[in-house]
Amino acid sequence: MTRLDPGTRRRGPSWAQLLVAAVIMVVPVRVHACACCSEQGQRLETTDVLRAYERGELERVEFAATARLYTTAAFPDDIKGLATPSEEPYGFRGSLVAGQFVFDISDKSGKTGQIIMALPRSMTRFEIDPRKEGVQAGGTGPALYKEWRLEGEVRLRGILRAAGREPRGG
Repeated sequence: MTRLDPGTRRRGPSWAQLLVAAVIMVVPVRVHACACCSEQGQRLETTDVLRAYERGELERVEFAATARLYTTAAFPDDIKGLATPSEEPYGFRGSLVAGQFVFDISDKSGKTGQIIMALPRSMTRFEIDPRKEGVQAGGTGPALYKEWRLEGEVRLRGILRAAGREPRGG
């Protein structure tokens, strides 16, 4: 055992400091935190490189088992590329595999199609705080609208293949 010189001070925490630290960790304290502070009407739109965080979040996305075709009062004339568009729900399965989104679609008669899109190198983030003046946010803070936009070329197969042949623009 090494003895300290009476004039030498020990380094490191004292027993009193350790006791205070232990009490702080044991006593329950109510903490309120906010991960996304924003101002009313705040708007953000930015395009940047798709990073590991965003890739990880995209891998966690779970898709619904069915999807409906968006239509207008002009249905079925407003639908291009599908030989027999349906207002009935389509079977749907989406996944992110080997750096590409794969969406499998099936109609009520069992015909299938597929949309394949490589994960792009960049994405656009759009975020807005839609609160109205004088309206107080709920207990968990403001309801924010957030959107991630991914753009790229797609490959269409099966019942969707004809949609790729339609002219773009007007």
